[in-house]
Amino acid sequence: MALGAAINFWTAVTAAALFNVAITFWHPAAISSLSREFASRRGFVISLHGTGGSMGETLGPILVGSLLGVISWRLVLQGSVIPGLVFGLMIWAFLRTIPAGNSSGSSVSGYLGSVAALLRNGRLLLVLIFAAGFAGGQSTVLTFLPIYLDEDLGASSVTIGLYLSLAQVGGIVSQPLMGFASDRLGRKLILVPSLAILGLSFIGLSIAPSGWMFGLVVLVMGAFLFPLMSILLASAMDLVVLGAQATTVSLVFGSAIVVSAFAPALAGVLADSIGTEAAFIFGAGLVLSVSLLSAVTNWRPRAAG
Repeated sequence: MALGAAINFWTAVTAAALFNVAITFWHPAAISSLSREFASRRGFVISLHGTGGSMGETLGPILVGSLLGVISWRLVLQGSVIPGLVFGLMIWAFLRTIPAGNSSGSSVSGYLGSVAALLRNGRLLLVLIFAAGFAGGQSTVLTFLPIYLDEDLGASSVTIGLYLSLAQVGGIVSQPLMGFASDRLGRKLILVPSLAILGLSFIGLSIAPSGWMFGLVVLVMGAFLFPLMSILLASAMDLVVLGAQATTVSLVFGSAIVVSAFAPALAGVLADSIGTEAAFIFGAGLVLSVSLLSAVTNWRPRAAG
């Protein structure tokens, strides 16, 4: 709502930053709880968690693209406070009926000590690097995809919404399947080729013509884009003890946010100098580098070799 009412650039940036604050607050609690309760099926349940989000994100771009044809973007953003409040109250009511687990308070120094101990885990550091590179590529491509569709392909707001929703459709189908496969076959066997295919799909965005072929590339991209964070989270939590899982989720998202905050700006410099396609190549370079690094390093739990 604040973003819709912003009257200058920096007010808009501040309001947009609040989105990540909200994500940072709720993801550690939600994902660590799922990981703890379903340890043997960690990849699958975290992927289902992501699937729920993808369902909403599939409908969102179509709805917003349609609304932009009749009302301004400011009214769309300001009106979003209504479903936000409604669903926030619904979630609060539902969670009240769920028994709370055992918890113990800790001092700030104790918490910082636990973070330092986690950062001494070399295998976890590798997973954090994977998450950072992946998130940098993801944020770059998702930032420039609607710009590319609008300025280079001349797509309407409804068409842009359909393309963005198409990416989510791919993720809805693939997330639980890839999460289940990672539980059965191992995280590395799924993560390495998925990152490689994702990087190649980013390159495909820069060369595919508009129409069904571009839509196919977007579909393939979404099928690998949205499950990967769930698998990275499961990979990180495989490496830590039970009581450190919420902090581990925070570290994964923290590393992702640090890189994804700057990657689109760097890609923007390239896009201004060369063209929007350069942003896709930049994102592909980040993801393909992570794919190669994850393939040649040993970051799995010690029992797995």
